[in-house]
Amino acid sequence: MDIVELLSTVRLDDVRTIEETAKLALDAAPDKGLGVFDESDANGELTIQVNAVAWGLSIEIWFRTRYQTPSATLAATVATVYRREEATEIPDQTKRDFIEKVAVMAAYPYLRSALHELAAKLRLGSLTLDILRQGEFRIAGAGGDGETA
Repeated sequence: MDIVELLSTVRLDDVRTIEETAKLALDAAPDKGLGVFDESDANGELTIQVNAVAWGLSIEIWFRTRYQTPSATLAATVATVYRREEATEIPDQTKRDFIEKVAVMAAYPYLRSALHELAAKLRLGSLTLDILRQGEFRIAGAGGDGETA
């Protein structure tokens, strides 16, 4: 079964938020805290981890994104859930293609929105993740698990 065959047998059933967390990097010691908080460096590193939970009648894939700056850590996890009529075997390469080309595109708008809202709640200014272009997302693990490359 290739990606085209798999796509003809699935439908997106749900995109569900699993986690949203945000934390400022503050020191609670005397004479520290917000008074000396440095939020001038908003540049950070974005990572996305993938956890393929199920590949049966239900295909469930979790995406956990983390945005780390010197002043804050933002994280969000969403699950994409697909349904299909038959639980036929899916080859590892097709699983990889499905995650990299289909599932991440369903999850990414939710992850982007969550990080944007978390940054706003912490008053870190506007955090806008760039668009994710087809082919830019690659997973490192075999068989559809792992972290982005």
